Amino acid sequence: MRSQRTAPTAAPGAARRGRRAAAWILAAALGAAGAAPVAARAQAGAPTGAAVSGPADTATVREPEIAPAPRQFRLAATGGGLFWDASKSRAPEDAGAFGLDVERLLVRYLSLRLGATYFPTRVEDAGGATDVHGYLLEVAAEPRLDLPALERVGVIPFATVGAGTIVFDPRQSDLTTRSQNAFELGGGVEARIAPRLGARAEWRTYTASLQTLFVPTDRSGVTRHARRLLVSLYWTF
Repeated sequence: MRSQRTAPTAAPGAARRGRRAAAWILAAALGAAGAAPVAARAQAGAPTGAAVSGPADTATVREPEIAPAPRQFRLAATGGGLFWDASKSRAPEDAGAFGLDVERLLVRYLSLRLGATYFPTRVEDAGGATDVHGYLLEVAAEPRLDLPALERVGVIPFATVGAGTIVFDPRQSDLTTRSQNAFELGGGVEARIAPRLGARAEWRTYTASLQTLFVPTDRSGVTRHARRLLVSLYWTF
């Protein structure tokens, strides 16, 4: 009786090796697929392993610069002459006038000025003549033509309108000190010499009702005009 032969079966070891090779091929394929985006990010400059969700925000936030506060005050020393109506009763003689002004810059085109001026002079009328200490106290508004074109050349025109008080203090102790209201108009130009230093040339016209110094009970006044030409140096702070 012939024995029946069967076909040889594959060894178990060969099957395991086949499965292992297939696993390695699959892992290599997955690794290659994952490496492609990483390489693309590296070429584009993105850090490896970072999630690309949009362009990186690399803008630097700069702190705002604080502009220096504008200088708003001026202190000026003034000098010049005060010229009264000639040959009129109660009009003081012409005299030199020296003073100090303090100015407040309100806005670019307007400032407010306070001034105090001393002028020694002589007053003569029907009652006699005497030497006096003269004081002029004033407050004035000054519109300024502070245009960029004029600022570049450093010259600014301005006008003056104000009011104040003129005080005559006789050197003779038995005479009466008089205070008279005065109104002021004028104008001039200023020039900047340095960032804080400047000079001004101007004229001012004063109108006042002057009273006699020799009769205390006489309160009547006569209208007189004074023209003042002056130059000044100012310091801004």
